[in-house]
Parts: sequence; C-alpha cells; structure tokens
Amino acid sequence: MAALDSDANNVLTVLTARGLNPKLLVVSRANSDASESKLRRAGADRVVTPEDIGGHRLALALLRPAVHDLFDEMFSFGMDVAVDVGQITIPPDSPFAGQTVARCDLRRMRNVSILAIRDTRGVFALNPDAQRVLGAGETLIVIGPAEAVYELEAMYGGE
Repeated sequence: MAALDSDANNVLTVLTARGLNPKLLVVSRANSDASESKLRRAGADRVVTPEDIGGHRLALALLRPAVHDLFDEMFSFGMDVAVDVGQITIPPDSPFAGQTVARCDLRRMRNVSILAIRDTRGVFALNPDAQRVLGAGETLIVIGPAEAVYELEAMYGGE
C-alpha cells in the first residue's frame, strides 16, 4: 500500500513494489484525479482518491441520509461493528461451486445475503437471481452481521 502525501512519492513506491514482486497486489492513494492514470501506469492495481470518497459521502449525507448512516455502520473501524461486507472467492472444490444462490442458503444458515457476484471476467451481477448458478473462480460479495461475515471468510477463504 502506498499512502503517502505526495503523488510523486506514491508513484515511486508503486514502481519499486512492482519491481520487487510483479504478482503483488498494489493499492495506492492519489491526491488528484490526474494522478490516478500515472499510478496505474506505474503498476497500481487499485487507486483510491480520498477527496472523491469524501465528496461522495457528503452528497450521500445530504441526499440519502439513511444510506449514509448504513455506510457509517458498515465502515466504522471501531469495536462492535454490527454489519459488514465481505467476499468469498469460490474454488473448484467449494461446496458452493455448481450450486444455485438459493441452494447455498446463506441467508437462512448464516444470516448473510449475497449482494453481488463478480464473475471470472470481473463483471458484477448485482442482487443475483435465486436460480443463478455459482461457478468456480467467481467471488460472492456478502453482507450480514460482522461475525457471520468473518466466519464465512475464514471458512471459505476470503480473497
């Protein structure tokens, strides 16, 4: 993770990290939208612009206050987080591979809902149909009580 105050220093850090390990997942902070493309060219897999996130959260607080409050609940980093979002990548030997969303029965068994499925091409299917069949290599994006999400990720290997 490159999270320095200077975009130039973040580019140098990303280049160094990528040079040391081409397979490393590299995440970087950008202080401006203009720097995002430079960081990606330097080798960052993900780029986060805190000002953009802050602006989005301010707009949510004004226009959709209940959604803002839910995000506060989900993304608070204190103790006692009640709800969380997690991910489970389905290996070929997973009990979920080849099952439908309904047959996985995560809502009844774990009180966790599948928000989305990211397929092997990186395309998201939001609010997937109950009859959608899950394939190996796909990633489930789940929401539920924090403890249940953590247990599922531990059991089935969150990415």
